[in-house]
Amino acid sequence: MAKMTFVQHEKPAKAEPETPRWVCPDEVYLNDDGNLVKIFLEDYPSSPRDMYDCLGTFYTWNRGIISPDEGPDFEQFLEQVGIDEAELGDNLETWLPKLSWLLEQKGYAAFPVSRYEHGEVIYRVGSPSQFPDARWDACYAGIIFASPEDIEKERFGEETLEDACARMKRILPGEVEVYSEWANGRVFGFITYDEHGDEVPDGSCWGFYGDDPEKSGLAEEAGGLYVCSYKSLDDYLDAKERERFVQHWKADITDVHETLTGAQEDSVRMAMAERALEIDGEG
Repeated sequence: MAKMTFVQHEKPAKAEPETPRWVCPDEVYLNDDGNLVKIFLEDYPSSPRDMYDCLGTFYTWNRGIISPDEGPDFEQFLEQVGIDEAELGDNLETWLPKLSWLLEQKGYAAFPVSRYEHGEVIYRVGSPSQFPDARWDACYAGIIFASPEDIEKERFGEETLEDACARMKRILPGEVEVYSEWANGRVFGFITYDEHGDEVPDGSCWGFYGDDPEKSGLAEEAGGLYVCSYKSLDDYLDAKERERFVQHWKADITDVHETLTGAQEDSVRMAMAERALEIDGEG
């Protein structure tokens, strides 16, 4: 009797896995190992100014707003850096950009920081004019800077002081952006689950600022992060259970095919076809 074989239907080529542009709480994804990664929003995240050794110092002087880094009031700060208030001019709206410029003349890396509040709070280096409705909802708020001593301390080997200062100026805007993500509560973590619903050892991590998983480092830390068809952990576990059932079922049928008569084999083929249709419908 001829050996019974399963008919293999050609499947369309799978598209390349897609990393999401942003993540949301309770969404699920697959990683490189095929495990499920579930996203969580941190309830009480720590400020990045406290969590990390930031390279810059970030002061704001808005009334009623806590400064990102604890520091002196505005007049005391001017005294510390050796700048006379008269050097800032008579226009209060230009004080902070003028202060940043004066600090740069003293060897600092410095930027004025603007604050925009309209539903959420956004901090960015540069002028308030970059925001919509800037006339009413945005203002200069403070500065972020690295002193000459800070820059010297962070200088690499043979790197010149000028190059180190330029590198610092590329870093500081990112520190403001990360603080802005924290100020709006966009701090995420994840837990990884295997096909049995168990947490993968060392498969969780927290403290990712911002909802862009590549920019925040979440995708890399999770071992890849890819869009999938599963809607929840239960959905993933149900699909894995069906996969295991089909594998065991096919193995059991193959084991007994040698003992079947022709009529029995036809009967089994029909049953297999019917069950395959049922499984496709369940999926």
